[in-house]
Amino acid sequence: MATDWWIPVLSGGIGVAGGLAGGWMTHLFTSRRDREQWERQKERQNAEWARQRQDKLADVRAQVYLDLMEFSQNLTLILDIDLDSEERDALPDQMSDLLHPARLSARIRLYLDEDVLAAWWRVANSYASVREAAKDIDSLEAMPRDVIKRASEAVEVLQSLLRSRVHEPS
Repeated sequence: MATDWWIPVLSGGIGVAGGLAGGWMTHLFTSRRDREQWERQKERQNAEWARQRQDKLADVRAQVYLDLMEFSQNLTLILDIDLDSEERDALPDQMSDLLHPARLSARIRLYLDEDVLAAWWRVANSYASVREAAKDIDSLEAMPRDVIKRASEAVEVLQSLLRSRVHEPS
């Protein structure tokens, strides 16, 4: 009977070892599952943030396109206006109410492509030429035709480019 005591001790030891091994294995599998779940959640969250950034960028670009189109449309109206004495006096005020070209230039550099920037510079330079010529004239008829023609062409190119960009898929 001296050998009977080790059987329950061995059985108990195996039971304790099995319990500890089971707990440890459960911990490993749970940790792996939680890590994988966290990675999936992190990927979904990063994808959502990227989508939100893209949506915000699209909204900002749309606003810049709109501002440029408004600026160019106002310049077109100024170029097409039949100036009588009252309208001629209002010309500098109308032009100064437009969105400032330097602010537009900065936003174009940040959010739009080089083609739009190049077309914008042509319009901005034409705008400056029209402003300069408007200071020295008494009527639109006295404004040099090449100034009006260059400005009108620059505006048409910019507006055409803006229309094509707005209708492009993002």
